[in-house]
Amino acid sequence: MISFEEVIEVEQDLKKSFNFLSDFSNLTDWDPGIDEVTKISEGILKIGTEFEVSVTFMGNSLPMRYTLESYELNKKVVYKGIASNLEVVDTIEFEENIYGTRILYKAEFEFKGALSSFEKLFEYALTFTAREAFSGMKKALSKPQVIKENTLNSFLYKLLLPVLFDFSKFGYNSSKKNYRAIVGNFFDKTALVTGGSSGIGYESALKLARLGASVILVSKNIDKLIEAKEKIIKETGNANIYIEPCDLSLLNETKNLVNKINDKFLSLDILINNAGALYNERTTTKEGIEKTVALLLYSPFILTEGLLPLLKKSKSPRIINVSSGGMYTAKLNLEDMESEENYNGSLAYARAKRGLVYLSDYWASFHSKDAIKFFSMHPGWADTEAVRNSLPVFYELTKYILRTPKAGADTIIWLACSEEAETINGGFWFDREKQPINIIENTINSDEEINILMNNLMKLKDKYS
Repeated sequence: MISFEEVIEVEQDLKKSFNFLSDFSNLTDWDPGIDEVTKISEGILKIGTEFEVSVTFMGNSLPMRYTLESYELNKKVVYKGIASNLEVVDTIEFEENIYGTRILYKAEFEFKGALSSFEKLFEYALTFTAREAFSGMKKALSKPQVIKENTLNSFLYKLLLPVLFDFSKFGYNSSKKNYRAIVGNFFDKTALVTGGSSGIGYESALKLARLGASVILVSKNIDKLIEAKEKIIKETGNANIYIEPCDLSLLNETKNLVNKINDKFLSLDILINNAGALYNERTTTKEGIEKTVALLLYSPFILTEGLLPLLKKSKSPRIINVSSGGMYTAKLNLEDMESEENYNGSLAYARAKRGLVYLSDYWASFHSKDAIKFFSMHPGWADTEAVRNSLPVFYELTKYILRTPKAGADTIIWLACSEEAETINGGFWFDREKQPINIIENTINSDEEINILMNNLMKLKDKYS
């Protein structure tokens, strides 16, 4: 048997440290040797809960099944992992101290069968793996990090090659090495996620539910909403998941949704405007509005403005507007907001997403004296159903480098839940760094044009509120 033991002091309180480390759903957030984790047991964390874990060992992917064998609240957990020729026992003990939390981590490895004769040969690799895990744990539970602004991308993205790296899974994997974990209990928080039945929206809702928040899922497909709700409840054990079917491309339906949420809930803490779609052919809604701008810009505006009174009842409300890196390629055309001339689906999408970024910063400035915070972000290139269906050529060219929806959702959750985001307001974010809004000269809108956009949106509000 090979055994490793480490005492780690972290500046995080005991309950948050325990909640985070005791749930192996969070393994990828602190152990760089873990590729993927799937919780295969339903409900809340309890003795007997099982996880499928993909471990990188000596350059190979090793599938293991971990079972929670012992659980003492805020004191101790023991997990046992089993692979074909390996057994691992992880024991994590917790103790409160003046710095935060003292963590004793012990890992015991025992090789079985033919591999038992080569145990000593694996010791060096295991030592490296253990040290990486201990270091990752300490980093994950460290003090809040300094907020970064990536001003260099104003110049680098013009070269295109940095975009290929940054927007891909390789960019995310590189960035996340320095991430601090998102920990804490959000049992007193309520979040609304549009487009929450699939893709990035679903992953955002799942993480919020895992953190304990009550979550309202909004999507137009009732069957997908019901399926998403059931999956989240089964995985997290959080029963406070609500669904609201709504076609957000229709502004009257968006207005009705506002009224429902205001009637049903006492407060709202997090609003994630994520719903989106790219239409390759120009379509108008039954309200006579081009569908792209209706769904991606007008609807988030009506929804957010209508929910502001409810959001302001929260102590620290946050609104995250999900844009796209594609917005760098287009200028908002105020003379043709509904893309009547030479319609191009990708261009209409990029323009609307740029408008959402402008709107988000306008809100942040207008409400700067309130506790409410507004952010826009983009998720990079993620492997979602929308990308596969609407951009088949792009998908075929990039499918091997696309991020997972979970990776795409990371910055959304960071903006919605992290301690770091409590100190900032506004800005366009990607991989937890503030990014430039403008890259290419002929895609920049003037302040006067942005003011015209806001005036036009306010007229829209008068009609749909």
